[in-house]
Amino acid sequence: MATVLVVEDDQDTQEFLELVLKKDGHEVLSALNGGEGIELAESRQPDIILSDLMLPEPPADVELLRKLREVAPEAPIVVISGYPSADRIKECEEMGITEFLTKPFEIPFVRKVVENLTSGNE
Repeated sequence: MATVLVVEDDQDTQEFLELVLKKDGHEVLSALNGGEGIELAESRQPDIILSDLMLPEPPADVELLRKLREVAPEAPIVVISGYPSADRIKECEEMGITEFLTKPFEIPFVRKVVENLTSGNE
């Protein structure tokens, strides 16, 4: 199974993702802000990163995604957002990010996204 980093400031959403991913056998690393996420990505080199786009403190938004890409270049990034704008989606796609979890999301969809990325890494 994969090591998945979840960068999410909403504790309920973070716990939901942890529960689903751990139940599926993945190791889950969790960060409540971008700084923690970058540190974990750099030190642990996760297989997959799920990151909220709209965090309350820097680094956040596309800046956070760029830094995560720098410190963990091999890990696919899945963007979590409640309301991604067309401009943000375009910026993400220009960085090679093509997977998005739009809140609210359902368990089968989360599993499918992670499964697709995991099977691509094996």
